[in-house]
Amino acid sequence: MKLFVLLGDPIKQVKLPDLFNDRAREVGLNSLMVMTRCRADSLSDVMAGLSGAEQVTGVVVTVPHKVNVAGMCDSLGPAAEACGSVNVVRRTERGGWHGDNVDGLGFVAGLRARHRLPDHPRVDIIGGGGAGVAIAFALHAQGAEVRIGEIDADRRAAVASLLGAAGTEVQVLDRVDGHACDLVVNATPLGLSPDDPLPLDLSRTSLAPGAVVADIVMDPTRTAWLEHADRLGHATHEGRHMLAAQLEPMLDFFGETRPRSTG
Repeated sequence: MKLFVLLGDPIKQVKLPDLFNDRAREVGLNSLMVMTRCRADSLSDVMAGLSGAEQVTGVVVTVPHKVNVAGMCDSLGPAAEACGSVNVVRRTERGGWHGDNVDGLGFVAGLRARHRLPDHPRVDIIGGGGAGVAIAFALHAQGAEVRIGEIDADRRAAVASLLGAAGTEVQVLDRVDGHACDLVVNATPLGLSPDDPLPLDLSRTSLAPGAVVADIVMDPTRTAWLEHADRLGHATHEGRHMLAAQLEPMLDFFGETRPRSTG
């Protein structure tokens, strides 16, 4: 059996292992995904331990480890190089790790599946973490005009450097306001807790007609921010759509797309 390990902190909100394991059974794969909470100060030890566990074929990475695990990989795919973070890592033939990031692919595919992505949209993304930058990179590749708002100055500079090196024209600002945008995305953890402030007060801005308000938080499904957008009459897009749509690219990355034998 191939074993896949999901690392994050917190992990109570993570739904991927159930989806992955259901899909593995559906297509007849001898694979299993488990998850474990991993503190930031234990991350290097955990990754070293997984390197020595030959049954572990791959690792899925979530908040807050995506950037740090990228630095532990021996090689990176194009999306990971561009955004400086990984959410999938597989063992190489030489025993090292190769990482990539399918967050952006999943987000775009989820939008397209629900007809939520117009041609050449103007997009504001709140948060310059691993997921936010991956989404920005993927949307820019689809012809979107993208701005990222990141309040942390050091992270803002790092994001601007990464995206500039990748040849994108994504603007990186200290904050975004959503004005005249077709799509506004919360790519921060705000919303995981009921006490969290709103990522952006939409009542104080003017979105484009028919604009979509999207969240990447998956639990709760309907965050306070999406409910806020509902009350203002905006179309909304839940985080679960990104998760569902990135499952196939994730399986492709791991080489886990063998169809069930009919022999």
